[in-house]
Order: sequence, then structure tokens, then C-alpha cells
Amino acid sequence: VEIISNYEEILKQPAQDGKSWQCEECNQVNPDTFELCWNCQANRMMVT
Repeated sequence: VEIISNYEEILKQPAQDGKSWQCEECNQVNPDTFELCWNCQANRMMVT
């Protein structure tokens, strides 16, 4: 459980290269390489 919590905290941080996108459904920040929001699974193309 701790490993998952740590991973989720890392995902909340902006990408190292500064490229990220914010989900319009839940406002979570996602790495640029993600097509779905890690938190709510909203499709990036649907929310951008």
C-alpha cells in the first residue's frame, strides 16, 4: 500500500521535462505520455 501511495504522489508532480496536462474532469496533473488520466481515467483527447 505504501508503494502505491508513493507512486501516486510521484504521478501528481509535473513531468520532469515540464510537459504535462491537467485533467478537466478531476484536475489531476498527468505526464504528457499518458493518454488517460491516472486518477479518473478520463481520455486526454476528450478533455483538452
